Amino acid sequence: MTTIAANQKVMAADTRTVTGETWFRTSKIVRVGRSVVGVAGDSSAIEKFFRWYIGGRKKRERPEFRDSESFAALILDSRGMWHCDESLAFDRVNDDYFAIGTGAIAALVAMDLGLDPVAAVEAACRRDANSGLPVEHMEC
Repeated sequence: MTTIAANQKVMAADTRTVTGETWFRTSKIVRVGRSVVGVAGDSSAIEKFFRWYIGGRKKRERPEFRDSESFAALILDSRGMWHCDESLAFDRVNDDYFAIGTGAIAALVAMDLGLDPVAAVEAACRRDANSGLPVEHMEC
């Protein structure tokens, strides 16, 4: 699926998207206004989330997600770091760093050992078959 890791200043992501028996490279982090947003999960859920998020997050326009659609988003802005999923609840991440996706545990352990988010995602790519190089990053 993905590995996205962030501290309070920078977000990094792998660029591999797996589809069936093959994969291609794509960006998983984008700048939305002054925020950096990284997403992992089902493409259809991610598309619905971005339409809603970029469109102003209006309560009456909240998207509906099927049981088969899931995603996780990590948002970094001047106020801190946030986690969001298909519940569309924004949970503040009070830790110094966090990660999402199939390589999240590997990235978190790497950051526990002192690596920055870019190096942590690179490390996760060595162990998670659903994550791949190169790694992209953006500062907030």
